[in-house]
Amino acid sequence: MENTNYYEPRYVNKSQGHTTNWFGEAKDDKTLFDAVFTESKIVLLGNPGVGKTKELEMLFQNLWKSKETTGLIPFSINLKNFRKINKFEDLITYKNWKALPKTIFILDGLDEIAEIHDFVSAFELFVSQNKKLNIGYVISCRTNIYEKYLVNIANFESFYLQDLSEDQAASLLVNKFGVRISDFALSDRHSSYLKTPFFLELFAGYVLEKGILPASDSVMWELFIDRTLDRHEQKQAKKKPLNKLRLLKNLKKVAFTNELMQQNYSSADELECITGDYLEYIENPFTIEMSGEPKRWNFTHRQIQEYLVAKILAEKPFEDMLSIIKIHDISKEVVHPSLFNTITFLINLLDKESDEFKQLVGWLSANQIEILFKADSDRTSAFQERVFQDYFYRQCLNKKLWISTNRAFTVKEIAEFGDSDGNFIYLIGWIKEQKSHFRVVISALNLLGFFRPTHKRMNVLRPLFLELLRSKEASVAVKSEVIRCITSLKMAEHDEDYLDEVMTVFSTECNKEINAALLFMIYFVKDIDRLFWYIKAEFLRNAKIEKRKDTDDVHRGNDWKLMDLTLRLEDYDHFVEIISYYFDDSLHLDIYGGQENNILERFLSFSNSEPDFIVRFLKSINKKTHYHNREQLLLNIVKDSGNELEAAKFLIGNNEFSDVRSFISRFANKEILNYVIEKLYKTGLLNSDEVLFFRNNLSHYNLTFAALFERMMTESGFEFGSDIMTDAELDQRRKTAIGNMQRNFDILFDKKELLQRIKKMYEEHNIEVLENNKLYELGSIWRKENDYPAYFDNSLAILELLLDTYGFLTYDQVLEHLKDSVFIFKIILDSIKGNNRENLQFAVSSYQKDKILEWTVQTSENINFEEVITSLNGDGFSYGSDFAAFKIALSFQRLFKIPLSKAFLLDCLQFYEIDSFNDKEEPFIYLFNEIGDKKAFDDRVTDNILNKKLFKFIMDRHVDYALRHNLRTAFPKIREYFLKQNPGYNMDEKLEIYQKLTGDNDLLKECTSDVQNPICWSAVKLLVLLGEQEFSTTKAVEYLELDENDKKHYYLSNAMWVLFHFNDIKALQYYLEMKSFDFHGVNFSEYTAINNYDVLEILFFRIYKEVYDRSDFSNGASFFDAYISNLSKDDDSYPKVQKALKGIKDKLISEGSDTRLFSINLLIDISDNSYINAKSVPMPFTDALSRVEEILV
Repeated sequence: MENTNYYEPRYVNKSQGHTTNWFGEAKDDKTLFDAVFTESKIVLLGNPGVGKTKELEMLFQNLWKSKETTGLIPFSINLKNFRKINKFEDLITYKNWKALPKTIFILDGLDEIAEIHDFVSAFELFVSQNKKLNIGYVISCRTNIYEKYLVNIANFESFYLQDLSEDQAASLLVNKFGVRISDFALSDRHSSYLKTPFFLELFAGYVLEKGILPASDSVMWELFIDRTLDRHEQKQAKKKPLNKLRLLKNLKKVAFTNELMQQNYSSADELECITGDYLEYIENPFTIEMSGEPKRWNFTHRQIQEYLVAKILAEKPFEDMLSIIKIHDISKEVVHPSLFNTITFLINLLDKESDEFKQLVGWLSANQIEILFKADSDRTSAFQERVFQDYFYRQCLNKKLWISTNRAFTVKEIAEFGDSDGNFIYLIGWIKEQKSHFRVVISALNLLGFFRPTHKRMNVLRPLFLELLRSKEASVAVKSEVIRCITSLKMAEHDEDYLDEVMTVFSTECNKEINAALLFMIYFVKDIDRLFWYIKAEFLRNAKIEKRKDTDDVHRGNDWKLMDLTLRLEDYDHFVEIISYYFDDSLHLDIYGGQENNILERFLSFSNSEPDFIVRFLKSINKKTHYHNREQLLLNIVKDSGNELEAAKFLIGNNEFSDVRSFISRFANKEILNYVIEKLYKTGLLNSDEVLFFRNNLSHYNLTFAALFERMMTESGFEFGSDIMTDAELDQRRKTAIGNMQRNFDILFDKKELLQRIKKMYEEHNIEVLENNKLYELGSIWRKENDYPAYFDNSLAILELLLDTYGFLTYDQVLEHLKDSVFIFKIILDSIKGNNRENLQFAVSSYQKDKILEWTVQTSENINFEEVITSLNGDGFSYGSDFAAFKIALSFQRLFKIPLSKAFLLDCLQFYEIDSFNDKEEPFIYLFNEIGDKKAFDDRVTDNILNKKLFKFIMDRHVDYALRHNLRTAFPKIREYFLKQNPGYNMDEKLEIYQKLTGDNDLLKECTSDVQNPICWSAVKLLVLLGEQEFSTTKAVEYLELDENDKKHYYLSNAMWVLFHFNDIKALQYYLEMKSFDFHGVNFSEYTAINNYDVLEILFFRIYKEVYDRSDFSNGASFFDAYISNLSKDDDSYPKVQKALKGIKDKLISEGSDTRLFSINLLIDISDNSYINAKSVPMPFTDALSRVEEILV
């Protein structure tokens, strides 16, 4: 019985572009959940069936469960529902999502969209418009589809969903399907089926039914299709007999039609045309309905569609087969990229002895060799070595690329395809060849790391690798790759002699890259203590306690590798020797990855077997720490190991008691207290001050032991000046404090007593005129006399408020000022707001609430709104005499839900939250709900806009509300607001709403009068979207032509965005004139403007330097990649691009420029692939159906 709920955690690897770091280092593994907290923009890539959708589902579930702790709210969106007419926002069902503090959009199925480029344009616009919000994105796509369309979504990081490991596959099989791998003798071919969840499920289904291993993937598919049809037939039996042959034919017709249209769905009309009865057809178990309108249906798995098409092709002669799969009207012999997986199925379905198989393989070998990499291993033996060697030579020698440059295939897939003795010898030849380029050598080592480590091969590699490691000519990169290869092939893991030989070569090695590789090799060694000398030496270098000879700022993960190795040390002295550095106050070392718990567990495991465990550790850190650094970890080590007395004895015997008594007090027990008394006090080594200090330390952490210490010391003849409080006394003290707080609050409602207290202060301290320094003195005295309570005397608070308002004060002036009750109610409000202590709170009585209500209502009726704000202008204001009363009254209204008149609340609109800088309508919502009269509210907002002088942010809120609620009477004044009040930033949304409501494009143009004003670029953005090309580009040029000394560079990206958006040649011209430009916020994905193809050479040499400089033309390479790709999409431009690029290549060859040759070859490939993809045009439905009907005849 299948356990459908079982889930096996998966891992992702971050793309490193063209890096050579191929080795799947286990500790670099992270889940997608981990990744979203380090990267805000992720593209999840993987081959069909690898489990991308499941991972996104689990990501959503895990983020939803943890939303309370992370604050991150996930939204799951299926991109199948995107249509060309949509904006990205149309896919978000929760319309108030912008109000959420942190969100993440989880987008599944980029490859499922028919109009991918339309979506990418809409999506990039959405990302750009919302860049100031705290938003994360995860979007999934098939690797080959991502490559086909060159979907380089700006600033997104690629992550690859890893294949299932052997352990993960075994766990899934046993826990989900009850199949044990150990019951079968798996070949390499069978193991390949277990790399993705989808194929693993097919494999399990076959094994469960047949009881034997499948001979090929085609038999698994055949069984899957047959059994699914059988179950459907049984289900339909009660309704009407199922015509299986007809259904299977219709499934094939639908699948083939979709493939020719390069889509994975069909509409109702299309299905009706294909099948004759779409309602009957859609009941089949291979089809599901997509959400959204219009209605569409697709196969439950894209691979079903591809398999069915392959079945049809397998029945055709080779020439017919080739006519269907290849692109016509192109000089190159290539297949449609969208049929890549279908052809892989086809290779595996054909009889390998048939002419069709041999001809197909021959044609692919000559034209698209890499497609053969995914064929089943039992079908590749005849051409394996020739194909592998041809591919390696073409990629690594002819093009000077890495073997890993083609992201459509992993190095592991290429290596598994080519794993043979002949290819092993071939790669060894290139490694030994002294003239081999380092990219060739490293690529060969990349591949060898995934070859089977047979005894014969290891006998060749052992001496060769040692020779390379010892070589003075071999580069650091080559040596590092050799070490990673040794690790991958487990050559040193169980061979101590070979391990020692490798380590001897690097006994004094300081290079960080080599050491990173060595640390990982050591990680898999069982007895790592024998290499402690090296682990410690690298630790000291990594911690910068000792200097490296060469600098290397690249993060290579040595921190976590060293910590993991340290935690695996079996020798306690070795462990302590390294761990002690983390407790050295002078070093300030971080414990990588928050591993305090793991360190504690390791200490505890040693505590059971090591004599003097705690003493040896404390001895290693004593005098290097004040026992405050990592105090909690130290405390846990002492207490959890049960070594408190031994720790105390060592600390007391080797330190001044004053230096360690605070730390000892945290783990003190009766034995320790007795030791302190006997060894220190009774021997005269503990003075009375230290006795008192120690008691205070104890009382802070444990009153019971403080009381015990006091009693033991008293019995020893020591006299304490005061007794330590008991729990009952502490409780009474708390009650007294609450009582004092209550009286301190209550006095605010007894003006007579309040004034008497203030008068007494003046008299007792002989104050004629109170000033700030005297008030500070009075406050200090009060705090000291009252044992520094958690509150402040309200009579002093009143005086402090009056002093802040009026300066110096006589008592008569206090009497006069307090006739205005606003001062007292300000202190009442502050007291209530501060009354949030867990165990010390005063109560607000019903009488006091009534007094507050009475004052609030009375005050609201008497406020003069002309005196709330004075000296108001657009950018500033002064508080009027009634502002404090206004603000306090509104605060009480919210705190106690006090009903106030509609007139008062409406009047508040013009000043409400004036000192808050939120320019949206949200602050109005509270007042709107309190007023409860939309017409009156709308009328007042309109009147305020038309007739009141409003502070900037208040005006912004009014405008925002008026626009969202279409208050057209206010629109003339709002128009003036956009033009005359210099509204500043964040005008995009307001302008957009206004323009949509009014169609007033003239306003947008008027807003652009000053190109150095932010509203200009808000308006230009809208004009661009409205198609105002000439006007918008003129404004962009006006800005870019400003004198450098006058130009504010805030809007450089805005101006360039306009020119790139309209495909204006001037964008390229200005770009070439700039010293630097990072393309931030600029969408160049469709840019194709060009006057002269010679500009490609100029661009190339400015962007690609022999020595890369990150500060120069940031993102320039991304732009140039896209530019070359775009220019290569049509028949006229493609040959010109190729000529220019090959001309650059010839020049580079003559110059011997290696780094740039790598880049130019990559660009030539980009150009080729773009042209091929552009020529692979989807067929219209009628043509596709007609072609399918011809094929199926």
